[in-house]
Amino acid sequence: MPDLAGPPGQGQCDGRAVVRCVCAVETPVRGDLVSATHTYTGAGWERPLPSRSTLRFLGPDALAGFLSEAGLAVAEQFGDWGSGPLTGTGPEIITVARRPRGERG
Repeated sequence: MPDLAGPPGQGQCDGRAVVRCVCAVETPVRGDLVSATHTYTGAGWERPLPSRSTLRFLGPDALAGFLSEAGLAVAEQFGDWGSGPLTGTGPEIITVARRPRGERG
């Protein structure tokens, strides 16, 4: 792993170093789980730095269920960051959740 706190020229994160990231998504995707490996490389690094993660992508109904279990309710939902309507083909599910009125946490 590079030393991002070391002296300049030895991996210090000073805003001038170029770091390359390659993302490989594992297929097939399993249900609502998407796994990927991001591999970071940089000049002078001893070896590549891999980072594996699995993200869960929920639909609106499943998301509302998890929020309810956590004591929250959907206040608003949008289909994009410009507050567009939530549709079945939109790129995002932007959710504003709140604790129901009268409940305290």
